[in-house]
Amino acid sequence: MSLFNAHFKNINGSDTYPLDQVIYRSPIDNSLLEVEQDRKALASKSPEEWKKLFAERRQSFKPADTSGIWSKREMVLPEIAEEDIVTMQEGFTPLFDGSALAQELQMKKLWVKLCGNSHTGSFKDLGMTVLVSQVNSMIKKGKPIKAV
Repeated sequence: MSLFNAHFKNINGSDTYPLDQVIYRSPIDNSLLEVEQDRKALASKSPEEWKKLFAERRQSFKPADTSGIWSKREMVLPEIAEEDIVTMQEGFTPLFDGSALAQELQMKKLWVKLCGNSHTGSFKDLGMTVLVSQVNSMIKKGKPIKAV
């Protein structure tokens, strides 16, 4: 079991729900839900430790580590088993020099992240890898999934 965890939390209340529950709104007041991380657990590692871990994963050939999303899995979907992750190495798209736009905006420097520069040409790949991985995990655990 991971030291790190997260859950859905009502944006207007204190009710919480596990991330593997198919739920979109609070049944208490119909408010939207947001993902809330256990910041205390995340803070248990120093910034230097996180940087070292991420740098090590950058050198790895394990599928989850080759993804710009899953290489930081503790901050995305911390309780998922690595073998349940479904990825096409999303993320890690390059930054482009935006000097012309920076000059127009009177900024010293600007770098632009082109998230559509991916296998499918869609920035949605970044979120879909999380959804598909979570569904994969839920199916393996026998959790009910009517439709996604």
